[in-house]
Amino acid sequence: MKKAFIFCIITMLFVLGSMPAEAAYLVYQNGTLPMVRQKVKVDINNQVAVTRLEMSFYNPNDYTIQPNIRFPIHEKASVQQFSLTDSEGNVFAGTIEESNKATQVFNEAKAEGMMPAMAVQKQPGIFETSIGAIGPKSHATVMIEYSEILTYSRGNVSYLLPFNVKQYQEPNLETSAISVTITDQKEISTVVSLSHDIYAEKAENGTWNVVFEKNNYLPAGDFRLNYDVKAEALATNFLTTRPEAGQDGYFMLMLSPAEIISAEDIAMRDIVFVVDTSGSMSGRKMEQTKRAFDFFVKRLNENDRFGIVAFSSQVNTWMPELLPVSDENRKVAGAFIEMLYASGGTNIYGSLQAALKLFDQSEGRTRTLVFLTDGEASTGITDSNTIVRDFNAANTAQVRTFTLGVGSSVNTVLLNKIAVENRGEALYLSENSQNIDQELMAFYESISTPLLVDLALDWGNAEVSDVFPKTLPNIYQGTQLVITGRYKKGVSADITLTGFLNTVKQSFPVKAVFAEESNENLFVSRFWAKAKADDLMLQMQTYGQKPELKDEVIALSKKYQFATPFTSFVAVSTTPVPQVSQQAAARNNARNEPSSARNTSAMARPGASSGSAPTRTIVRRTEAKSLSLWGATGFLPIGALAVPNFRKARQQARGKACFANQRVLMGAIEMYNMDHNEMITEMNDHVIDDLVQGKYLKAHIVPAEQDCCFGSTGPLNQDGVIICAVHGCPDMPFDANTDPAVKEQVRMGKFYDLGNGGVVSGHVEIRYEGETWFTRIWNSWLADVLNLLINVPLFIIGLVFSLYLMYAILSVPFKIIGGIIALFSGKES
Repeated sequence: MKKAFIFCIITMLFVLGSMPAEAAYLVYQNGTLPMVRQKVKVDINNQVAVTRLEMSFYNPNDYTIQPNIRFPIHEKASVQQFSLTDSEGNVFAGTIEESNKATQVFNEAKAEGMMPAMAVQKQPGIFETSIGAIGPKSHATVMIEYSEILTYSRGNVSYLLPFNVKQYQEPNLETSAISVTITDQKEISTVVSLSHDIYAEKAENGTWNVVFEKNNYLPAGDFRLNYDVKAEALATNFLTTRPEAGQDGYFMLMLSPAEIISAEDIAMRDIVFVVDTSGSMSGRKMEQTKRAFDFFVKRLNENDRFGIVAFSSQVNTWMPELLPVSDENRKVAGAFIEMLYASGGTNIYGSLQAALKLFDQSEGRTRTLVFLTDGEASTGITDSNTIVRDFNAANTAQVRTFTLGVGSSVNTVLLNKIAVENRGEALYLSENSQNIDQELMAFYESISTPLLVDLALDWGNAEVSDVFPKTLPNIYQGTQLVITGRYKKGVSADITLTGFLNTVKQSFPVKAVFAEESNENLFVSRFWAKAKADDLMLQMQTYGQKPELKDEVIALSKKYQFATPFTSFVAVSTTPVPQVSQQAAARNNARNEPSSARNTSAMARPGASSGSAPTRTIVRRTEAKSLSLWGATGFLPIGALAVPNFRKARQQARGKACFANQRVLMGAIEMYNMDHNEMITEMNDHVIDDLVQGKYLKAHIVPAEQDCCFGSTGPLNQDGVIICAVHGCPDMPFDANTDPAVKEQVRMGKFYDLGNGGVVSGHVEIRYEGETWFTRIWNSWLADVLNLLINVPLFIIGLVFSLYLMYAILSVPFKIIGGIIALFSGKES
């Protein structure tokens, strides 16, 4: 019967920053469903990577499951395709719909007996999608395709694929394959991977092909690929697409600074660090922030001038004016930062005004303010509009302002407004992050070395519109500036980028061809649409949600097929999936399971016994109670430890030996099943002989006790386990506390008698007999009487001894003190 799926609703949030690398995995209510195959195809064209990832999963259960796929991508990446393929090759692709309509489709499908599924972003950069259903013994393959702009630093381009599958599962993948094609307008000199052994080959046309493939392999680390390109002082990539001649085209311009710089190439800068030291910053948050700000000071450039402002209810300025960078000033600033502590309220207004007063009107210097807080204004002027209005009015020096918010209590509207209206950016960090200091350091590294400031673009004879970002940021070392927009006519244009370096105007010409008509680089149109949607979303986050802005975001999302908080991917199949619950599957297995075997539906093996097996009764003698020495516990504190229970230890050792035998046998069966199509699914009288003959076992299993009988619960080629009728299994050991009904239930079925080398079935019974008259009297009352006669006096003696010993120990300090007093008294007299 054709398996069918309804797949899925994906909600993508747009935020700044980068994400931790995690691998894909499939989870459901009873645990984790491992991946069996992974195939990745990556096309990198002029630093834009399109990753097509196929992940195959298998449901080994007898019931239908509804798992969730979780996969991380870069937060600025754009998911452009998403589909699910069932075991028979039927593909169900997703399309973009408004969230309300997607929810309606979901509910209607559910009412019609389909298997609807929804997915939301669980955290920034990670989306989770529920598959409608994977039927029993069925495969499912998920395809995700997303595009992203790769990071560029000093001539090196890097690509990262989350590939640490070992973090989420133990079974190896049958196949793990990655193929990468790299093309670039600039010459590619080298391609390397420091994480995996790759095969890289350069084609005649300059394209590089990279291959990594392994079978029976469990990836334990992310896949990282780096390649070097030769570029001029300012590396540029210019891409266009115009699929419809009658419509405006799309362009993308990437600008990267020089690979090698000297101190003279760094812009002179005035920078002020403002740090919140209110009471809510106490503890680990304060310590990590201090560590990060100390790092900021140590990373200052030699031509910088700097200042520090700390604030809580009051504002504390480190120095009344900006100081040049020197070893002495760094040392004094570090001491000031180290002395900061958290207390009081949050005077945001006063701290911002104090910071602006430190800047002067010196020419040829770029000005930067870094402001960090974890809360809302609570002291002084607290109205957000007043704070922003007065800050903008006082910012006559055109200070570029970066705002950093820590935790969920920050006033994001306030921080966004300050950053947006003062040519900066807002960055938000999780309060639960264990590495706040590392994230702050990474942020500062990205702005620590300005190379070109106050940028402007002259588009020449090209007619462009809707260019993003609207305000060009500075160019910093190790960063890349990406500009996207639309154009009207196909022309060849001379674009000029201008900026300033220490009062000297710098100009960089860019040769650009705006195509009249082109179906290449179609991802550029989606990148432009996402950039515009991001800008609209930022406006709504800063100035409030407006219906016309929301409608425009939805229209962009539906036209260019990418997800937003207002839209979702949704797909519906037409065939319902057979619904088999876990409880129903268990009942069916119990109903179909005969007394002579546990897995009649399992694949038969040649040579397996087909006849009935005899019932096994294990006869044991009733053992006499042992004398105990619980009275020794009176000799505290070591008495209880000095009397071992040898019988219990012996029983535990036998159980552990039996469990070790089970693990060895299970490992041998797993290796056998990997090498054979006809697998071992249950214990029978041929299993151990076959394993020994096939060299999967060196010798026959030596039982921990003569009466050990091994059986199996569930198919051994799937999720079944081996269990002993006497000791149980590691997950369910049999001891005195085990429910007899549980033991009785487990002992029903088929077991292999390790001692006699045959199969017993129907029932494994343990019967106690051979009790003598003395044992009967001893166990009934004589052992208890002797235990009391021995242990009561022993306990009293031990208790008296322990009290005396405690008195002697406690009196020693007093005797010493008394002796010292007597000694001094004697000297005085």
